[in-house]
Amino acid sequence: MSKQEFHPGIKTGQYTGDGQTSKAITGLGFQPRFVKIWTHATGDANAWVFEKTEDFAADRSVTHYQGYHLNRASRLKSLDADGFTVAGEANTTDQVYDYIAIG
Repeated sequence: MSKQEFHPGIKTGQYTGDGQTSKAITGLGFQPRFVKIWTHATGDANAWVFEKTEDFAADRSVTHYQGYHLNRASRLKSLDADGFTVAGEANTTDQVYDYIAIG
């Protein structure tokens, strides 16, 4: 019989990008197994969506934008002990992002 692990935790939140090379989003209280981030689209702008699971390689994530679905690096860079790290289009200066993290 296989052993199942229980990883409690669901957290939603919001952050504002600072345009730096990487930005750590911390304070979840658990290491997420799945994170989904999306932008607040304004006017005619299209929203970015980024998803990452613990099974993705290194800094890879799935990016959804204008109907495209891409496996890209350096957007949702890592799932960390107490949060996650973002960069690139997931950390644009003054852009507001919502997220859901599941442990």
